[in-house]
Amino acid sequence: MRVALVSTYPPTRCGIAVVVQYLARNLSKLGAEVHALACTDDYVDDGGVFVHKAWRDGSATYPLSVAWSAIKVKPDVVNVHHEYLLYGGVRYAPLFPLMLVLLKFLVRKPIVLTMHSVLPLSKLDKPFFRRYTKAVALTPLLRLGIWLITKLSAKLADLVAVTLEEGKKVLVSDYGISPEKVVVVKYGNVVYDGVSPARDSPKRGKKRLVFLGLPRPGRGLFDAIKMMKYLDDCELFIVGPDHPRAQGYGLLLEKLVREEGLQDRVVFVRKYVDGEEKLKILQQADVVLVTYDEEYIIGASTALGDVSYLGKPVVSHDVYKAREDLPPELLGKPNDPASLAKAVRYALENAEEVGEALRKKALSWTWEDFAKAYRELYSAAKA
Repeated sequence: MRVALVSTYPPTRCGIAVVVQYLARNLSKLGAEVHALACTDDYVDDGGVFVHKAWRDGSATYPLSVAWSAIKVKPDVVNVHHEYLLYGGVRYAPLFPLMLVLLKFLVRKPIVLTMHSVLPLSKLDKPFFRRYTKAVALTPLLRLGIWLITKLSAKLADLVAVTLEEGKKVLVSDYGISPEKVVVVKYGNVVYDGVSPARDSPKRGKKRLVFLGLPRPGRGLFDAIKMMKYLDDCELFIVGPDHPRAQGYGLLLEKLVREEGLQDRVVFVRKYVDGEEKLKILQQADVVLVTYDEEYIIGASTALGDVSYLGKPVVSHDVYKAREDLPPELLGKPNDPASLAKAVRYALENAEEVGEALRKKALSWTWEDFAKAYRELYSAAKA
């Protein structure tokens, strides 16, 4: 089977790029010929995956570029990965259905649409649009636009995959998509070869809390910093450069640290880490923070899958991205640093039990299992 994956792809730094790389590599191992139609440079040595520079971020021509690349690849099935700002931000998001129209009528192969985020209509209010656009006065029109983009996109696809059960419910209830058309496939978990789960953290004066990712609005880092006032025996490491769409955000976080007088217990490591360096940082943590304060976006977390196998306790916010995977004791309320600190304290006091439960869950659903589920989706779309 020849599969075309339309998405971002490493070295582009975003969560969806990582998901698609895991999917592509594991599909290749399962015998598929995989072509990633991405916005990065061409190369063909990524675990047997053929990577094509098929579109340019921030360009209005991406629907045409992707369709032309797909025509040249001649796939058996096209898997398009979607997030509302993925293909050029707010300005060109409305062009996404046009890309699906061109793929449908020019490539003439089944389309599987993966929606990494689903937006409940009830959450699309003025505060939501204030976060992403200056046109708050146009809230009713913008809400209608999102409804149209989502409904059209799902209608044009042969099957739609989402990452959480709640996402399926919202597509059915808010957007009128047939439940038979929507399939839930949760993100996989990384299993590190030759790595044993951590039983004892390194001996040091303070407990180490680690956030590892790309800081941006929505990642709950204001809460994470403010909670340190309640955790005198802990230090917080925030590891990663600013998200490409949030340049300068780290400066706001550093300012908050100074205002709260936490310079001696909050450390910034402003670089992108991967591979052995990433693994080492996670292994040195007593608790890993996978925080989000985006209560209005339904989608899973790739960061949780990166750490679960290691047997480390994980703390997050009580939002869609985490509540299906973590017990309530490990979830803090958004905009409530004290409740987040309480969850961290619970994680520290029950580290072995919490870590082992996460590890068992990780072993039950890996990225290979994720790829097998998608292979079945592709076969169903072709049938």
